[in-house]
Amino acid sequence: MNKHFRINKYLFILSVLILVVSLSLSSCGGGAVIEEEEPPIVTMHPSFSFSDLVIEPNRVTCGEEVTITVSITNIGENQERYESLLNINGIEEEIKSITLEPGTTGILTYNVARDVSGTYDVEMSGLTGSFTVQPSEAVISEDDTGEEDITETPALTKITTSGHITSDETWSGTVHITGEIFIDEGIKVTILPGTTVLFAAHKDDQQFGASVNLDEWIESVNDPTGSLEYAESHIAIRGTLIASGTPEERITFTSDSPTPDGGDWVHLHVGSGSIIEYCIIEYSKGGVDVMPGTGDSVIISHNIMRHNLWCGITVHSSASTITYNEIYDSGGHQGICVEGEGSAPSIKNNMLRHNKVGVVILPDTFAIVEDNILIDNDNGISIQSSAIIRNNSISSPNGAPEDFTYQGVSIYPASSVHDRYDEIEGITIINASPNVTGNEIFDYPRCIGVIGNSSPVITYNTITGGSGGGILFSANFSGEPKINYNNIYDNGANIGLQPGFKGTIDASNNWWGTTDKLEIEGKIADSRHDTSLGTVIYEPFQEEPIDID
Repeated sequence: MNKHFRINKYLFILSVLILVVSLSLSSCGGGAVIEEEEPPIVTMHPSFSFSDLVIEPNRVTCGEEVTITVSITNIGENQERYESLLNINGIEEEIKSITLEPGTTGILTYNVARDVSGTYDVEMSGLTGSFTVQPSEAVISEDDTGEEDITETPALTKITTSGHITSDETWSGTVHITGEIFIDEGIKVTILPGTTVLFAAHKDDQQFGASVNLDEWIESVNDPTGSLEYAESHIAIRGTLIASGTPEERITFTSDSPTPDGGDWVHLHVGSGSIIEYCIIEYSKGGVDVMPGTGDSVIISHNIMRHNLWCGITVHSSASTITYNEIYDSGGHQGICVEGEGSAPSIKNNMLRHNKVGVVILPDTFAIVEDNILIDNDNGISIQSSAIIRNNSISSPNGAPEDFTYQGVSIYPASSVHDRYDEIEGITIINASPNVTGNEIFDYPRCIGVIGNSSPVITYNTITGGSGGGILFSANFSGEPKINYNNIYDNGANIGLQPGFKGTIDASNNWWGTTDKLEIEGKIADSRHDTSLGTVIYEPFQEEPIDID
């Protein structure tokens, strides 16, 4: 045996002896110490089982704390540590860990709070649950079916569902209105996003009955919603409302009827400082009705107004801002009505369709109607006062598709439904002198009608596709209109006069779709064809289409 082998042998034996001594000392607690390793951390392991996810309380108000617990059992054979992740609405909230001996159970506890109302989904260790945060305390009772009926009473206030409101209130959840609401002057009701306001259909436990002013038209069609009896049995909210929804969470004002119809409730009669935005307003008689004397303080924007019997919006002696609303099937009378001395609203970027009339501007008012789309209304815009009608698209290839009904009975018939499509008109000017500029008026039987003592300024419009006429003047017309720099072509008659008017009309510098004088004159119904008519001065004329942008 060589010396190198002997040395290696001795070294091996010595190493073994040292190891044995070290282990002996460690087991006796003296000398060298070997540190224990921590139990491994596991996030999902067959050695653990999970049960009893408890969320208490599961319904709280904003800022109130919720306690979430879960039971964890070590079903393995070794001591192990488990790390648990709490997720709320899919977002990591907090991580906690627990070390358990074999066969033992422990509980992990989390405390959370939220300042924003809503429902929060909880997930932990594969178990799921939820809790609800309300902006108010909840009063829970049982209805006749034995189911829970939750009525929310906002913190530090209450919800009034009938009668007078004498202090500020905040509404949320579902609010069931049973009678006329009167919001006292200087008081406001704030309605939170996502709220549904239900009106008792054809009922009013206040039996208020506002005064009713019937006009001949309402009486002639036997409209029952114009009666005092109707007023006493149908609900309105009167006062300052701050109803600001969001695109994702609109506020809804609607009927509680299982078969709702226009006129189930009256309207929102809003006062100074009211804001109605991102709401749905449906099945009422009059949608939003702005009180007189509110100045420019009322904003009505980004709403959907539908299935309302008389109108979507009415402005009384106010300069309200009306923008980005969609108003349809809401105008047995009109989609938007401007009335009352001093009214001067701004009506911009709205969509109005399927109404008897899109916009009505009554005497002694002023309105700016700009950048709106009006389509398939029986009449687009009716003007009886000063106004600026600018950059709108006005067309009606089909007319309003259905009659306007109350409790299933037709009250205001749609013209095209009853074979009277040829009666409808894009813009009607009655004893008024508006500025009509930059509009596209097309696909109407009559694009523009001018009646009575009217001197409109009609410039930079495109007027085409009027099967019955582009611009037509009534038999009783008088005035000095100016019709210049328009594209007027492809109408039954580009301009048509009726017997009775013997004067001249300035219609120079328009594009008539042609430069052939005989063709131009062939489309103008004036003294050139009937000596009893007045004369349209069409020269000079444009030799190419006019850019109206």
